[in-house]
Amino acid sequence: YSCLKLRDHVYVQYSIFLYLTYFCVFVYLCICVFVYLCICVFVYLCICVFVYLCICVFVYLCICVSVYLCICVFVYLSSC
Repeated sequence: YSCLKLRDHVYVQYSIFLYLTYFCVFVYLCICVFVYLCICVFVYLCICVFVYLCICVFVYLCICVSVYLCICVFVYLSSC
């Protein structure tokens, strides 16, 4: 009887240990995935914002330069 009781006790302890181990691994994986996703999203957003700003600045400069050149040409021709 005592052997069975001891065996049951050891089995319960082992089960608790296994559950705790699985829980820890699960929490660890969750944290890892969360951190990985955060980093990915952050990098993705940074790249997107950078590209967007570059395109905006490029388009803005193109428009500005073309308008400026048009005005210059118009003024030059009208002075002629």
